[in-house]
Amino acid sequence: MFKPKTIRQTIEPLFAMNFLFGMGVSLKKKPPRLIEYAYTVCVLILTCMIGKLMLPYYKEYYIISTFALNQIIFEILIYADLLMICTLAIVNRLNAQNLRTVVALVESNDRTMEKMGLPQIYHALFVYQIKGFVIFGIFTVFFLTVIYTWQFQESTAKSMKFYLTSLSYFPFPVIYISVISFCFWVTYETNHSRTVR
Repeated sequence: MFKPKTIRQTIEPLFAMNFLFGMGVSLKKKPPRLIEYAYTVCVLILTCMIGKLMLPYYKEYYIISTFALNQIIFEILIYADLLMICTLAIVNRLNAQNLRTVVALVESNDRTMEKMGLPQIYHALFVYQIKGFVIFGIFTVFFLTVIYTWQFQESTAKSMKFYLTSLSYFPFPVIYISVISFCFWVTYETNHSRTVR
């Protein structure tokens, strides 16, 4: 298995997942700020357009209670999901430079710790991320299967079921990635504090 030697190598999976959903930064080579913002804006526009365009198909194929209130609540949830995705992407993009600064400070701190002979836990942190992604991946597959199997009318085409299922579950990977990011940094800080003591 891959054994990272620096904190930058350790957090590459985390940053790759953040970048994929328009929420993160690239650590390999810093692209121009305009390209980073343009990428985030494109992801936001694409997400909102797809969500808005797919809403009529949900109403047609998705099994929603016939009560008007349930249909209104379902539509509000779709918009709330889109708002949450956009908010997370915007906040992460605005804090991108701060995150780069934090990573640089952590790298400097780790080099000092290495010179002092303190052990590094890069491999454990790398495995921690991968385990988190695997666990959330299993949850994702399970819930996608449930939605695909039971939430659509029988006459719905398989391709339409697949698209609608994927889009309805899109907010959850964004949440999972944010949770894993938060937990990773908390775990790093906790282990770092223990090592220094």
